[in-house]
Formats: sequence, structure tokens, C-alpha cells
Amino acid sequence: MTARAMNRFRHCLVALAAGAVGTHALAEESPVRPTAVVDLTFDEAEGVAEDRAGSGETKDSAQPMNAPERISSPFWNAQAGRSTKLDAAKVQYFQVANSPDLNHLTGSTLSFYFLNLHELSDATFRGIAAKRSGGEQKTNYGLNFQPSSKKLQVYVHDGTGYKVVGFPLEEAFGVRRLAHLAATFRPGDAPDPDADTDTDDLEIKLYVNGKPLKPLDSTGGPVLADAGWLTDVNFAGMVSDAPLTIGSSFPNGEAVSGLIDEFLVFNRPLSSEEAARLFREVAGSDGDALARLETEAPTTATPTITDLSPRGVQIGVPTRLTISGQNLAPNPTLTLLGRPLEHSTVVESTPERIVAEITLPADHTATLLPLAIRTDSGVSASVPLPADRLPQRMLAEATNGQPAELPAAYTGVLNGTDRPRILIEGKAGQKLVAEVELKRLGGAADPVIELKSENETPLAVVWGRSQRAGDPRLVATLPQDGRYFVELHDLAYKAPRSPFRLLLGDLRLMDSVVPPAVVPAEAATATAVGVGIAEPMVELALEAGEPTATIGGPAAAASQGILPIATQSDGRELTEAEASAEVVDLAGNGLQATYVTGQLATADETDRILIRVPAGQAIDLRAEAKSWGSPVEPVLTVFQNEKRIGRQAAKPGDGAASLTVTPKEDGQIEVHVADRLRGHGADRLYRLRLAPAGTPEIKVTVLDEAIVLPATGRGVMRIRVERRGDLGPIRMIPDEAAGVAVEPTTIPPGPETQNLFITVNSIVGQTVASTLRMTVEADTPNGPLRRAVEATPGKSLSGFDASRPYFETPIVSTTAAPAVEIVRLPAAAFKGVTETVGLQVVGDVPAGQVVRFSLVSDEPARPNDPSNAAAGNKPMVRLAQDAVLASGMTDAIIPLEVPADVAVNEIGAVIKAEVVPHAWSNRVAAVGYSAPFRLAVKDAVANAAAKTAPVLKIGENAAPIVVERQEGFTQPVRVELRGLPAGYTTSPTELPAAASEASLAITVPEGTAAGAVNDVELVVLGPNGTVLKSVKPFAIEVQP
Repeated sequence: MTARAMNRFRHCLVALAAGAVGTHALAEESPVRPTAVVDLTFDEAEGVAEDRAGSGETKDSAQPMNAPERISSPFWNAQAGRSTKLDAAKVQYFQVANSPDLNHLTGSTLSFYFLNLHELSDATFRGIAAKRSGGEQKTNYGLNFQPSSKKLQVYVHDGTGYKVVGFPLEEAFGVRRLAHLAATFRPGDAPDPDADTDTDDLEIKLYVNGKPLKPLDSTGGPVLADAGWLTDVNFAGMVSDAPLTIGSSFPNGEAVSGLIDEFLVFNRPLSSEEAARLFREVAGSDGDALARLETEAPTTATPTITDLSPRGVQIGVPTRLTISGQNLAPNPTLTLLGRPLEHSTVVESTPERIVAEITLPADHTATLLPLAIRTDSGVSASVPLPADRLPQRMLAEATNGQPAELPAAYTGVLNGTDRPRILIEGKAGQKLVAEVELKRLGGAADPVIELKSENETPLAVVWGRSQRAGDPRLVATLPQDGRYFVELHDLAYKAPRSPFRLLLGDLRLMDSVVPPAVVPAEAATATAVGVGIAEPMVELALEAGEPTATIGGPAAAASQGILPIATQSDGRELTEAEASAEVVDLAGNGLQATYVTGQLATADETDRILIRVPAGQAIDLRAEAKSWGSPVEPVLTVFQNEKRIGRQAAKPGDGAASLTVTPKEDGQIEVHVADRLRGHGADRLYRLRLAPAGTPEIKVTVLDEAIVLPATGRGVMRIRVERRGDLGPIRMIPDEAAGVAVEPTTIPPGPETQNLFITVNSIVGQTVASTLRMTVEADTPNGPLRRAVEATPGKSLSGFDASRPYFETPIVSTTAAPAVEIVRLPAAAFKGVTETVGLQVVGDVPAGQVVRFSLVSDEPARPNDPSNAAAGNKPMVRLAQDAVLASGMTDAIIPLEVPADVAVNEIGAVIKAEVVPHAWSNRVAAVGYSAPFRLAVKDAVANAAAKTAPVLKIGENAAPIVVERQEGFTQPVRVELRGLPAGYTTSPTELPAAASEASLAITVPEGTAAGAVNDVELVVLGPNGTVLKSVKPFAIEVQP
């Protein structure tokens, strides 16, 4: 006897025992499940789901539609049996024919296990179950959901329209979470504000794991406690002869991907007590505890920083820093780039709080420090900690009615509609600078600064622009002696919690240097741009192997805020003044870039640059502003002999413009640079790149915000590689201090723009840093070209200023994870074919857990209907959804499913390995990855044809067929003819693995006239019945 059968037998014994002691005990203790009128366990190996209910009028078996699968059930108390797995892409569902057991005018209950496989980004409606007619749309009961709306709908349709009670989807079942649902439909009289006392209303409740879930809303009726009411329902109008569909809303409509088990229908609404008792009967005595586990995140010992107070440290002065978070023990150490933070001492330490004292030396560079916490259990993600020359204060200290100390940096938090403010005292003519660091610290709010008089009169207001990553700066001259308020708020008054620093005073702040890049091994000077800078000259020095230069000199020492970034240059650097003083000679500069940095300080300013070029030489021009933190929207115009030969303006928000021109004559061209916005200010900078077309260039951008690197195994990152000109292979070079290696180490030549995966691995015996910087290098005709890997424009990488022109991302070290090694890949991803991938897992998997495999690829999503996001996407190349490896095993052969209509010729991918309780779980304890690989996508069959032209006689014939396989495709196929005229007979021929020749039997009926046979199709089918090749028309001739 199976476990499930024993469970049902036990319920029957309980019922008999209850009957023996009296009807009162029977009412209290009798099991609920035996009263169901439909009981589908899906325990059959395949095919029809038999109805096991003993209380129904008929046997309501469920017919499988489009071959839904049976799998080992992951649900509580059901692991000994099976459940059904439904695939929406294949429109798989079960259908129960209309019967008296399904039409209920006096109330109903639907009860079942469910696990949803749709991500919350899916905008398509998905039906779980319904008795709903396709034409009239009458619905006795139904449940569907739209993942992107995060709402589950329980509904009816009484002939006048849908009436719906909505429930929170994530609380009901979320994604990949085991859940038991019971929906009850009870006719009655709704309470106020229902205007009548008729029993023409419907109460709907939803029980999740035996407990009622409060509705979100109800159509035309009130929501009271845990019930939603539908008023003025025509109950007779809900009834139809439609079937009950399980896994869709109606036949072939709103299909769902998920698991369903233990599906029950009751011809009455269960009470709250009965719903709770039913859950215990189905889920077992430990069902409540197991259900709670589904909503709890897996425990982790990895440290996490949630807050810093204050949000900065003052150079040269002791600063006491409080760090809040989780798992901040044992043995915490403050680290920068993986190394212990010098001049820091941990004063107090608990798992939730660290108090440390930091004293940076007086000559320390003013910058954002990537602070992380290392414990015996791992390394936290980095958080930005500004180090500058301002006293650090808490905003709460300056709200006691006394004027604030100036200059200083005040730490606070912007949240919701908050309007934190600070009182200052000033003199007439005094200069005030107020700058917010919020975006640069990882905050998501859009800060606005207001200056008001003591009597609340607004004097100035500023909000964020492209400068300073969107953080605003207010510069004002106080009109009179007195007190003023500096106030901060979110642009939409909906700020997500965002820590900030408010810098206040007559400040000296450096925003950028011109030029912003320096040639390696050359000492250089530059001009500082900012506010309050008296001596603008600075010195730049670039040390070997460093992606950025140090900024020195009196201006740097006098600056009170964070210093800007100066990067490594790959060409000649000029200021606009230098370029305008003479003709820029590109003719004699070879394949090398020239950079001109300029300033459009007035609204009507246009910079003019003369360039000497030979006739016929194509020249690439690109002006960038946004990537350098400037608000300029460049406009490039090129003239030769006073005739315009090219023009390009930046698109709104791009902050960059580029074009290529080819002068027809020897001599000079004149390049004009202007601002489309016609703004003004010292910070309106641009950087113009001038180079002969074909000049080698590399740009590598990281598309992710952090690397999660397990203590064992690999982390993965996505990168975009852009290359131009004559380049050799690109070498990936991680910073030596990171303590990691990357795969692949070399990127071979490829297309101009390419998205790739790289993996990051810890190196045995080395300490992993808390952040990673990388450079790339390639050989060119001019020698090696080296570039710093960049951050994604417009993103703040865990708080680091996205305007920085280099990449620095946190490495989050976690507990051990499986390392996945690829043992065997198929020769290609053959369209319409299921191939296999051989894998080996290195590392221990805890008992009771499995390793789930999935494919993470760069294949683009393909919408079913580009004009309708709700129509969903077409299937993609993937590993089998239930591909798992049990604890204690190391080798796996995993099916690779390839749709027949894949639209790309190649995919790049990694295989993801997640440690989970079961194949479908969202409770991921650890994640590992394989090395990256690329896989060609090909047709499995290149061609199919007759070996010789088929000439048929009356009667039996054999037509020899040749199937041209793609190299590496060896699976069996079936060859058949379709579209033969009436009276002809044929049968398909099976070709064994690797075989390429077949003979098709064709019988021509008596009386057939001589001539060609039209509209015949030769078809080659794969093992799963997918058409691999179709040849139509297939020429056949009859010669009696």
C-alpha cells in the first residue's frame, strides 16, 4: 500500500471511529477530504488522472491535453506519489468533462497544491483552474493571475461580466514556492454597503496552507476581514456545460507553467475550521512547519553592511564609525580592496554592530573608500565611505534650534516625504555651497536642495542633473545677515530610504581636471574645475599598472571634498586652447587618437578646431560629455572650404555625438563643437576624440552590479566588448590585489560588439579582495593598447559613482558552492532537437539537498507578439527544467532542449548550479557556475532529397532518400511523405543513429495516369516529432 493510500485509509478509520462515538464527535473530528466530489491525485505514471472521490455522483476523470508530464511530487506528504508538471509554451492542461459534480449553485471549494514557474516579470494572464466557457465566458469558478501585476484573481462570470476578488500573489504562492490553496465560494447576503437583504451575493475566501489570506480588492463589493464580497450575482448565469480545466482558464487558453497536485472539488464552501483541517490532512502533521520554511530565506553567515554612521571620515582626524548590519562576527576586520584598513581599530563588536575608530594620515587622498567587512565566514559587499577634509557630523546634532557648524559634512537619511533641514547663520554677501552626496552613496532618491530664509521664504532651489551622478549642488550668496534653512526633499516626495551627506559652507570642491587623462610615464599638469578653487593648476602622476592618476599640488591639498578621477590616455591630449592655437595634424599622427578637452562656459559658445587631413582619409569624431559628468549635449559640425560636410547632434539624454567624415580634398577641415542645450557654467565640459577611421580601440563594459563569489566555485559576470580597428586577441587582466582569476583569460577576435560571460575564481592560497578592478590589453600596429574595464553608464555599482570611467565592483564572498565542470558539450545546439550535456560537480552537497542546473545565456528574448507584452515570449534554448543531481552524486547527463525556431546562430552561456531542497524550489542555499562556453546553433538536417529522381510504377515502389546531416548530429530520425493523392499509400521510415540513407515505400493505385505528382512534401522528423527539414514540392513522377 502506498503512503498516500495508507493516508486515505487512516482518514476512513477516523471517520468510522467518529461514527462509533456519536454524531457530535463526528461533526468535530470527521475528515474533510472524503467529502470531496472530485479527487485527483495525479499518481498515475501517465495519461488520464483518475477520480478517486467517493462522494461524487460520477467519476470525473481528467483528460490530459498536449501531453502534460508526471513527475515525482515535491509537495508535503505527497513525495511518495506523483504530481503533474504543465508547460504553458506547449499549452498543457487537464480537462474534466461537465458533470453534476462540477456545477454548484449552493457554493463550492477548490483545493490543490500549486507551484508557479512564471517569473514576476511575465505580463501574460495564467489560468490555474476554471469552469469557464470560451464563448459566453460564463464561469462557475476560476483562478488566474498575471505575474507582473502581482495579483491572484478568484472570479466568476454570471453572464453580466466578470466579478473578481483579488489577492496578493506573492503572499499566496510567489515564484517556485510550494503552496496549498483552497478557494471557497459561499452564496449569502453581503454586509453594508450592500443595499438589499437578498441572498444574491457571493463571499469568496482564499486559504493558503490552511490560513485565510486577506483580499486586496473586490469588484463591486466590500472587503471585510479575510473575505471579499461580490454583490448582485446571477447564480444561474454562472452555470454552463463548459469543462473544468486544470492548468488553464479554458480549453487552450491562458495556460500556466507549474506543478499541480491533490486537486479536490467540494460541492459546498468549506468553513475556516474545515479548510485548516483539510490542509493538515493533505500536508501531514508537519505541514505547518514545512510551509513556514518556504517563506524563509536560507540562512547565511555572510556579513552584510546595512548602514554607516557617520557616512564619511575626516582625513587626518580620528573618526568614530558605527557599522550596522548582519553577521558582522566573528573576528571582524575593516577592509579596502581585500586588505585590512590601516589606521583602523575595532572598539566594539557584535553580530549586528561594529564601532571602529579610523584615523587616516594627513596626506591621504580624498576619495570614496570601498569599505567592506571580513569575518571568518566571508566578505561583505563593499559600501562607499567618503574620505575628505570636512568635519563629520550627524544631522540630528544640528536640529536643536542652534545654527550648524560650518564647514562640515552632515549625515542623514531621506525617506518618503521627509524634509530634513538644517539651520545656519550667515552674513550678507557670504558665499554658501550646499552639496548632497546621495546617488554617489548608492541612494535611489532624487534629491532636491532648497535655501529658505528664517521666515520660510524660498531663495533658491536646485535638483540633480547629469553632473555628480545626479546629486545637486546649490551655490548662493546670502542677501543679508541672519539665519537661513537648508532643506532637502525627494523630487517626487516618495524617497526610498536613502542615506546622504550634506556638505555645507564656503566650500572648495574640485569637480574635474582638464585634460581628464594622462599619458603613462609622463608628468603632466592640468587645470582644476569646480567651486572655490583659487589656484587651479594641479599635477597628474600615473603609476605603472594603475588605471587612474593621482592628483597633487596646492589645489588638491586645499580641496575639501572628494577629488575627481584622471584616467590613462591612449593618445595625444590637448586642451581646446592648445588645439585652437595651431592646426591639429592627423595626417602625420598615424593610427593614433588625439583628444581635445574643452569648456562651453557660455550659452552661445562654439569651439572651433582646425584639423589637417589628407584627401580620402575617413576621420572618426566623437564628443562625449555625460560619461565625464558634464551636462553638455554635444553638437558636432564639420566644414571644409566653408562647406558643411557633416553634422551630428546628441540625442536627448545621450550626452555624446559621433560621426565619420571623409574630406574630398587635401588640406584642412574645421570642427565646430556646441551645446544643443545652450547652457552655461564652468562645469560644461566635453572631450572630443579625433582619429583616422580604423584606429584600434577597445571598450569593455561590465553589465552586472556585483560579483557573488562563493568560498569554493565560480562567480559570473556579463560584459560587453566593443572593438574597432586592427586588434589582436583581448587579454583579461584582473587587479593583482583582487586575489582572483578570470575565465576566459583571452577573448579571440570577433564582431565589433559582443556580449560575453566571464567567470571569476578564487585562487587557492590567496585572500580574495572585497572589490575587483580589471584592465584589458590587445596588440595593435602601434604596440599594446591597454584599457580599464568600465562600469555600465548610468548605473551606480553598489554606491560607487557611475560617472567614474573605470570599473570597480564588489566581490561578495559567500559559503561554499558546487563547482561545475563541463565534461561534454554537444557538437552544436541543433534546432528542434534535445541533446545532452555532461557535467561533473566538485564539492559536497548537504544531505537532503539537490543541485539544480539551468542555462544562463545571451540569447535574446523573442516576444510572441511584439505589440503585446502580455503574449509572453517564445521558448529559448534551455536545460531540462527538472535537471537535478542528488546529494552524494558527482556526474550528471542533462538534456539540452533547443526550440526549432531559434533565431541566432550562436549562444554564449554558463551553466548555473543551485543547491536547493528540490528541483523547483526558490530556496537557494548556494550558487556555482561552469566556465563560459559558446555553442553554435544549427539546423540538424541540411537537406533531404531523393537519391535518384523517383519514377513510380503502379503498385509497390521503393524511393531511395538521402538525408544530409549537419556534422555532429547523429540522432535517429524519421522520414515520411505528406500530401500524396487519395489512393496512394506510404509509411514512414526510421533512420537509426548516424544513418543517412532510407527507402520510402510508396504504393501507387491501379488506374493512375502518367505524369507528375504535385504538392508532395518530404519531411524529416527528429526523435521528439519536431520537423527538422521540409522539402516541398518533392518531385515525384508516375510512369505506369
